[in-house]
Amino acid sequence: MTNFYIHKDEQQLGPFSIEELKDLKISKYTMVWFEGAEGWQKASEINELNDIIIATPPPMQKVVVPPPMPNASILEAVPVSTKKGLNKKILIVLGVAIIVIIIVVGFYYKVKNDALIETQKAIEVERIITQKRIEEERIAEEKKIADITLSSKIAKQEALEARKKYVRNHIENYFDRKASYNVNPFGGITNVLVNFYNNSEFPIDEAIVRISYIKDNGAVWTTVDVALTNIAAKGFATERATDSNRGARINGEIISIKSKALELCYSGVSPGVDPYKCK
Repeated sequence: MTNFYIHKDEQQLGPFSIEELKDLKISKYTMVWFEGAEGWQKASEINELNDIIIATPPPMQKVVVPPPMPNASILEAVPVSTKKGLNKKILIVLGVAIIVIIIVVGFYYKVKNDALIETQKAIEVERIITQKRIEEERIAEEKKIADITLSSKIAKQEALEARKKYVRNHIENYFDRKASYNVNPFGGITNVLVNFYNNSEFPIDEAIVRISYIKDNGAVWTTVDVALTNIAAKGFATERATDSNRGARINGEIISIKSKALELCYSGVSPGVDPYKCK
């Protein structure tokens, strides 16, 4: 069933079904949009709405009355030089106003982009600190395992399984994701690159990252899932996400991670004993 949006009193309202539009008593001049339409159209131009349009008279044409002609004696009393001076002042004022508008708009987008750059720097610093901490934990864990004398193949296998279980149960510390993108001056996000970092010693077969395109008001415009595959141990993978004509920033969320070597089937934080081991 098609959902319709209408433009009324400078506001966008909807979505509405055809029955709901009928109750609103729209006229043939009401501007309507629906998914798949190239743009806003008058209700009279949409065949599906012909039966529910309320007949209304066309809008009155505003009659523009020209101002009265100035008295010829007054015009003659104004020197030509004064007229030229007034025109020059008007041009100067308009020029200054245009320059001020350009400066204000440019400053606004510069501040916005600077804030975005600082946020990305903070994320990168946090990632580096986390990776360093994970590396220290890994070294400590490896030292602990190394202190255990493995006297048999069974003991070695048990040690490997213990290590795999440890990584599975601390998997949030062994992966990271980061996205880089460009924000267009008049809205929209392009050149979105999604990076997934595998900080464990086991290869990852597939990781799915959900990218949300966030508008200025904080609402989510749309989402897209990006699959990254065959991520080597201590490696990373990069995939490109689709561009969006709306949005001011993006947010990345790990939806799932699968690793046959690690026996890992991760699909979000879950309680229990070894909850991410594949069943």
